Amino acid sequence: MRKSIYILLISAIIISFASCTNNGDNNNNTNSQNPTVSDIQNNNSNNNNNNISDAKSISDYDVNTAVITLDNNVNITGTGVSNENGTIKIVSGGTYIFSGTLENGCIEVNTEDKVKIRLEGANITNKNGCAINIINAKKVKLVAVRNTENSLTDGTDYSNTPDAKGTIFSNDTLEIQGNGSLTINSNYLNAVASDDDIIISNGTINISSAVKNAFQAHDNITVEGGNITISNCKNGLNCRDGDIIINNGTINISDCDTAVYSNLDININNGTININNCLENFKSEKNIITNGGTINS
Repeated sequence: MRKSIYILLISAIIISFASCTNNGDNNNNTNSQNPTVSDIQNNNSNNNNNNISDAKSISDYDVNTAVITLDNNVNITGTGVSNENGTIKIVSGGTYIFSGTLENGCIEVNTEDKVKIRLEGANITNKNGCAINIINAKKVKLVAVRNTENSLTDGTDYSNTPDAKGTIFSNDTLEIQGNGSLTINSNYLNAVASDDDIIISNGTINISSAVKNAFQAHDNITVEGGNITISNCKNGLNCRDGDIIINNGTINISDCDTAVYSNLDININNGTININNCLENFKSEKNIITNGGTINS
């Protein structure tokens, strides 16, 4: 009898052990569906790469900062910029802060990176060329800082900058922004010219005259805001091979041949356009599309 009891107890223990073993196997099978260590490492690597990419895109304009005081003797604090006989040469990406008066010289940009030029009470005149010459850059932001007045003036000949096409000239995308004011005195060709896009985000921009156009872009001109006053020029806004897109802002154009001209489309989505004493208000070789905004002429 006792022997039978022992046999039953041993059998129960064996069954219990087998049940635990099976449960352990089931748990192992469940875990096998989760990411492996290699997967987690790969995901972390990808996340780190994404974070590096995001950080780079955020800090493109902050990789370097320099302060340039013009006045009688140009004083530079920082790197990526130098003064060569009045030509302030920017050769690295970053933010460059300008103040003071340069009586005969210009800002020149030549880099593969993004550049931000902050004007904090800067007055730049070039007697023999343009005031800002962007030879190469991934993109340039030109900022008129809040509560400051700034002016850019070119010469009546461009012997020092023969390839430039305006008081402000860029081979690449140019964005103008800021809550200060910028006066452009154009004496040779265009006031603002780009062989790429021009974007006007905000700010007060005054162009009292231009031999040719106030704004000329090879590609698009996009106005997102600001208060722009243009007078005495051939065309106020002129696109050679792109669209003109007006999304907001106030644009005042007077005494020009054509206020707004595009070789492609003109899109008016919002904003206010005041036109006075121009031979033509709008001229497009394709379509003039009005989705909103106010036009006074």
